[in-house]
Amino acid sequence: MSQQQGTAAFVVVSFVYAKLLLVACVAFLLAEVAAYKIPLYYFEGFFTYLYGVSILFLLYVFCYLLQNGTRSRAKRSRKVASGSKLKVSLFQVGLQKGRADEEQGVASQSQQKMTESLISTVKPLKFKTTINDSTHGSFFLRIGAIVFGLGTLIYCGLELGAFFEVPWNSPCHELVNGLNPALQMAFTFMQMYFIFMNAKLNIHKFKVVARFGLMHVIATNICVWLRTIVREGLKDFTKYYVDNYNGPSEDHLIMSSGNVTLEEMMEKNLTCERVPIMGSIRNDAAPYLYPIVVEYSLIAAVVLFVMWLHIGRNPRYISEDEITAPGMDTSFISTATTSTTKVDCVGASKGLFFGLLFLICSMIATILFFILIENEKFHQYAIYLADCAHSGLLLFSLLAVLIGFCRVKKLKFNAEREDLLNALCLRISAFGVLLYATFTTIAGAVKFLNPELDIPCLLVLITGALTIFEVALQVLFVSDASKRSIHRPELNPTRPGRQLVTILLLTNITMYGIYTFEAQKVDRLPVQVHFYGSLPWAVLVKITLPLCIFHRFHASVMLADIWKNGYRPKAD
Repeated sequence: MSQQQGTAAFVVVSFVYAKLLLVACVAFLLAEVAAYKIPLYYFEGFFTYLYGVSILFLLYVFCYLLQNGTRSRAKRSRKVASGSKLKVSLFQVGLQKGRADEEQGVASQSQQKMTESLISTVKPLKFKTTINDSTHGSFFLRIGAIVFGLGTLIYCGLELGAFFEVPWNSPCHELVNGLNPALQMAFTFMQMYFIFMNAKLNIHKFKVVARFGLMHVIATNICVWLRTIVREGLKDFTKYYVDNYNGPSEDHLIMSSGNVTLEEMMEKNLTCERVPIMGSIRNDAAPYLYPIVVEYSLIAAVVLFVMWLHIGRNPRYISEDEITAPGMDTSFISTATTSTTKVDCVGASKGLFFGLLFLICSMIATILFFILIENEKFHQYAIYLADCAHSGLLLFSLLAVLIGFCRVKKLKFNAEREDLLNALCLRISAFGVLLYATFTTIAGAVKFLNPELDIPCLLVLITGALTIFEVALQVLFVSDASKRSIHRPELNPTRPGRQLVTILLLTNITMYGIYTFEAQKVDRLPVQVHFYGSLPWAVLVKITLPLCIFHRFHASVMLADIWKNGYRPKAD
């Protein structure tokens, strides 16, 4: 088997390994929820394996790959063959000369013999890692990973606190329920540091280990995503049935097994005997924190997937100077030059103030909604206010996108500026927004089926339809504008389209806040609840809302990159 065949095989096998982990994760989660004979958290050992192996791989990266380990190998090479420093440099020259001769059709036989003799004598030394030309994720995206990572740490801390609420002698007490949150916190922190500090990392040493390790970490992030949604959805499920049908609680599901049925536990009123150490903090914070866990997992999975695609690309070999240089750090060799970029607000002032105006108006509308919704007399007005504010913001954003298409045509289009990571994040999250908006639009259409309903169905229908059009067109606009830049000096004073990019940046930040508070409005949206039912609508929101929040965040990240990099002044 040739080296290329082996590489292709290991790429496929590592991908299949990740898919097997995801299949096992989905099967275990569904089995815990669907089968009453299996207690809840029965398969937590699987997540212990995921966290443990991921932590070991990150430790391997930190302690070996990112350390200075090539110099010792260079010293060993000098002992094996005298003058190896010169041979390594001649080897590189020979390869370059051979390629040039082959391209010109005049390959030299003596040159080939010299190259073959050098290959048989000295094997060139690779750097364990190199720096890629472009980053695996923009600076703004990595800042978002830190922010969402901190939110994930808080979420895991609350889970760890819930473990200490269960007494040691309780039938619900399991050591793994306290171990996994601690492991997840360690994994989250290590991964957060790794993503932020190694945005251009290409791995060349032990590529098989790197491929399987990164795929394992990617699968771990997706499993955390699925586990969080299932766990939070299960809380809504049990709360709904306990409140309405006196159904089994979460404690009953944890203690259920083949020996004791749910009916027997409910008759005996068995519980986990929790000690309320944290009170209601965990339940109150969960609607805000669980979307952050999903967003962090999505960012980490996509960034690491792009890094996985770059394993083994653009290797660099150790030259004579790099071997002899004392104290040379051979883990990273940066080919990029340090440059200073001046960022100004030319062509953005009007868009900035218009965007801030809509941001303030939306904040006021959201605050008024939560104040008025508690009063039965103003309940209807609160719903109208929220939907009108959201619809107005969407309409304003839609107009900005349409005008922006016309303005950015003056910029130069470069099809080679495609960013795989940003494209993946934008399109995956856009699917969640479109799904949420479609469900909302269908619920709003009930106005035409039952016009006697005293609820603002028309506004809900308009909001859902505007969301679909706005998201679809904005994805097209952002994908197009991210490939454009100023190419003529006469465009420097006007910066065509920058006002619109500024407006869209601020409107997406505003809608990020709206969707974040949407988690608290699940049971206060009468149109959707009336059409789908309280429990199904809560489940739909749990699945789609985190993607909605992330889409607005990532659209803001990409628009900020366009604002900064696409409008750099062109020198005369």
